[in-house]
Amino acid sequence: PTECMAAMFQQAQNSLDKGSSQKFKFVPGQLVYAMKFGGVWGFDEVSLPQNPGVVPSLNPAMDGTQSITLPNGEIVKRHPNCVFVGTTNLDLEGCRNLNQAWTDRCQLIIDLAEPNDEELIARIKAMTGFDDATDGKIVDLDRFLQAYHAIKELTQAHRMDDGSIGPRHLADWVLSTLITGDAVQSAGMTIISGATADPRSIAELEEKIADIF
Repeated sequence: PTECMAAMFQQAQNSLDKGSSQKFKFVPGQLVYAMKFGGVWGFDEVSLPQNPGVVPSLNPAMDGTQSITLPNGEIVKRHPNCVFVGTTNLDLEGCRNLNQAWTDRCQLIIDLAEPNDEELIARIKAMTGFDDATDGKIVDLDRFLQAYHAIKELTQAHRMDDGSIGPRHLADWVLSTLITGDAVQSAGMTIISGATADPRSIAELEEKIADIF
């Protein structure tokens, strides 16, 4: 792979050299800086790389080799204070299983449970800028949490798996309600539409929301 990448760089450079003043050069990203100087490098959605070769290419940096080879041929040794953090959602549609060679090199693998209600309210407030003094008059977060859990239970019981429900949808629902003043109407544009596109399932969720509000 390194030789192929080097050949591609050379071809690009050759094409630019023909009557062009532009130059083609390798520009390092945050990974390279973390490798050279230390720091935390986060790989979000490690199970969904745009290029499947990205994850295995990091393996040498995580084993005894402790280095990576850049496309320009430079070998970068891993700084002792360089930390890799990979995150993924294993239970969402479209997410693949983690690369086994990657997980074999991970020193810590932490399965994070869904936040409890106290943590969830803190996240929603942080995500929406919720102000208890003013926004609390429009949105009762405790009731929204009750509806959130009821919807999740209903989607799981009836296997509504063509969408997803999470803290982001709950935050969107709260924000929309702060604008419309109507929790039921806003639910249809946020948390319900995110959960499923099936008309019958949507009707069930709408009925559940109406019962709570």
